[in-house]
Amino acid sequence: MIAIQPRKTILKLEYNDTDISGDISGDVESFTYNDRGADSSDSISIKVNAVDDKWINSWLPDKEAVLHPTLCTKNWIVQGDSTPLDCGTLVVDDLSYSAGPCVLTIGAVARPNGTSFHEKKQECVWKKTSIKRIAQTIADRYGLGCSMDAEDVDIALKEQDDTDSSFLQKLCSTSKPTGAKSGFLIVSSTRKRMQ
Repeated sequence: MIAIQPRKTILKLEYNDTDISGDISGDVESFTYNDRGADSSDSISIKVNAVDDKWINSWLPDKEAVLHPTLCTKNWIVQGDSTPLDCGTLVVDDLSYSAGPCVLTIGAVARPNGTSFHEKKQECVWKKTSIKRIAQTIADRYGLGCSMDAEDVDIALKEQDDTDSSFLQKLCSTSKPTGAKSGFLIVSSTRKRMQ
């Protein structure tokens, strides 16, 4: 008789391109992934048992450190299956302790390293271009990926006097092809991996 294996989820975590999964697996109490819509960034929260002093000293993550989590489910649908969920690349933006300080909560959001994409105002005049070409130019500026699941729209002239993030959001919401009901422009911090 074959023993039925229970469902389980394993967190694989890279910290600044170093796999730390095995190092932290015994300390992780919970992992939450929020896959947001177009209006805000994806985010994660990792709660770690921080009773050991290493989490207050040498293992305390740096703000702006790059995390790349992947959730791997095993035996979820059928026995023996294994399915990874790549959560993308996120940047640590919040560290907090609770329960005197026994639990460290690490918060991270999907955005480029640094805050220019969301906070630095850009002044530019875009001429004889399109939404897709504008988005690709902005994505390239930050080393981001860009894809568009909608009909591209030509832009004769558009002035930018805003952050790149806000400008793209406004551009996509006000420049739809005639008769278009929906479409998606995705600028993501997912790393380009070598195949």
